[in-house]
Formats: sequence, structure tokens, C-alpha cells
Amino acid sequence: MRGTTKGVAGALLALTALAPTVHAEESDPELPALTSREPVPEPPSAAEVAQAKAHIGDLNRRLHALQRYVRTAPDRTQSLDLTSARAAGHDHELLLLATELVGYQNALLTKARQAQTGAVTNPVLVEDYPEVRQLFSAASRAAVTELRDEATTPAHPLDLRNVNPCGDWLNPLPAAPVARRLEGPYAHVQATLLRAGYHHTAGHACGHPNRAACASDFTRGRVLTTGAGTCQSPRFRDQAIPSYSMPGYVRVQYGEPNPEFEAYAWPYWTWAAYVIWWHRNY
Repeated sequence: MRGTTKGVAGALLALTALAPTVHAEESDPELPALTSREPVPEPPSAAEVAQAKAHIGDLNRRLHALQRYVRTAPDRTQSLDLTSARAAGHDHELLLLATELVGYQNALLTKARQAQTGAVTNPVLVEDYPEVRQLFSAASRAAVTELRDEATTPAHPLDLRNVNPCGDWLNPLPAAPVARRLEGPYAHVQATLLRAGYHHTAGHACGHPNRAACASDFTRGRVLTTGAGTCQSPRFRDQAIPSYSMPGYVRVQYGEPNPEFEAYAWPYWTWAAYVIWWHRNY
């Protein structure tokens, strides 16, 4: 499966370019040192925006249509009923991508749980899953072109009736980086955060896949309500990171997809992959 570059996502390769990874704003030995964004190219044409959105919109719809063929075990690992999906008329290229998505997400879950037991593991790399990587690239291209286009030409109002309340590949929520607010000072930062309902973020969700949790990264589940509906906690979270350069202060981001996906039920079957993609882009 992993040796091929063909498939539905492969047809989108000409449109794609991976978006940069964004992490903490300041240098902190607890956090990954990945802070810069790539230069922003010239704004795309209206035709390029429309083409990118149409491609990922079609793929998003077809992936959602496979929900009924995905079986979820008690440990949240998945299997795909290929026989029934083929009988229903879903094409080989889509099922190739779906099979890789199931394998990728199962690997993410397995590694997350191994880290919680103290096992030393290698990270799960999307680059090892070519179809999934091209899905990431296609979704990034659609999202980034739309954001750049809005800088000069306002987008048409979004029909929120057609948007998943937790966001998805076509309509990510939020569709922009979440602002990080500086709060404090607090005499006892960790105690204050724990009293406010935060917990130490799981290691795989804060850039340290070989740790059970991160000492300087905190997560609190939250409900997200928009015009599209309600995304139940803890599918979204608030993230708090004590400031390394300003003791007693905390940088907080309110409302983003929760990367501790091993700990809660997903709103749809590709959620874990979508959350990884969202954090690579926003």
C-alpha cells in the first residue's frame, strides 16, 4: 500500500504544498524548536482557489460517505469493510486512501498508548503514508489559498448548515491560527492551571512521543459552539504553556482541535488524521 503514489489524493499533487509546522512562540527546552513559517507566495488567482476547494470538497464528501464501512473496536482502532465498500460502488483509488488512513490512525493510537506506559517508540510519520500525505497537501493547498484570497477578495459567506461543527478537511475550524494570550502573573502557575481544570498534555500531543506527558504543556477540554452547531468537549481544547522567559505568566490558546485523540470518541472516522493536519497548518 505505502509504495504507491497513485490514487485520488495523487490526482491532487499538482495543487499541493505542505504547510509549515507552528509550535510555541518562545524558546523553551520543553517544547519543539519549530517556530518559523515559510514565506507566503503570491496570492492565487480566483480560478486556483476554486479548483483547490472543489478538489478537496469532493474528496471530503467521499471520505465522509465511507463512515458506514469503518468499524471501531473498543480500543478505538479501526478496520475498513472493503468488501461492502466495493459492493456499494466506491472506487479503488478512494479505498486505497481510506485503507492508508485507517493504518495511519491505528499507528497513531498505538504509539500514543505505548508512550503512556513509558515505552520508547519512534514517531508516526505521515511521510510513510503517501496517500495520506497527499491528502494533507491537498487540504493545505485549499485552506491556504482561501486564506490568501481573502486578503484581497472577501470570500462568499459560508453556509454553516453544511459544515461539521467540529470542522473537517474542507471547512477547518478554526480556519486561522488561534491567538496565544499572555495571562498572569500567578504565584503558583501549575497549581493555578490544575485548579482551573487543566491537566498535563499527553506527550504525543505536545511534540514528545516518548513521554507519557509534558511538564510544561497543559490541556483543558472545552465545548465549541458556532453557527454550525456544537462540538462536544473534549474534542476541542484550551492549551496553556507557562512562559519560559516570563516566570509566573502563561500563554493560553482558547479553542483548537484536541490532539489527545486517544482519550475521547471522535466525531467522524478520519478525525485523528484531520487533527494532525490542522496542527501542521494552524
